[in-house]
Amino acid sequence: MTANVTATAQVRNLADLASGTVRATAAAYGYDSIGRQVQETDSGDNVPTVCTTTSYADNTTTWVRGKVTETIVSQQVCPAQGVTQAPILSDDRTYYDNSTTLGAVTLGDVTRVTSPRRTPTAP
Repeated sequence: MTANVTATAQVRNLADLASGTVRATAAAYGYDSIGRQVQETDSGDNVPTVCTTTSYADNTTTWVRGKVTETIVSQQVCPAQGVTQAPILSDDRTYYDNSTTLGAVTLGDVTRVTSPRRTPTAP
């Protein structure tokens, strides 16, 4: 017996516009080893490409696995794991259980949310 995690890798949408043209948009998704979405690249005709990465707080002892600890949005195609995103448009961080350490979680109660200011650089 096996358990398989399946998820959508890419989506492409075409929309007819009143001008008679078609707008194409696309999204590509990346997942971690347990099936949580960790990357999303959104792109389309005449719009900037945007990458959203998501990090999770894990505590396998208390089985807390789905708590988002950081969401970073940048103007680019999502880079490979471990490569710094740039330019960063937003960076939201969530702290749990009165911890001051990002990613530390015991029960999963949100106690602080921050959005550190990042200075976007020209692409």
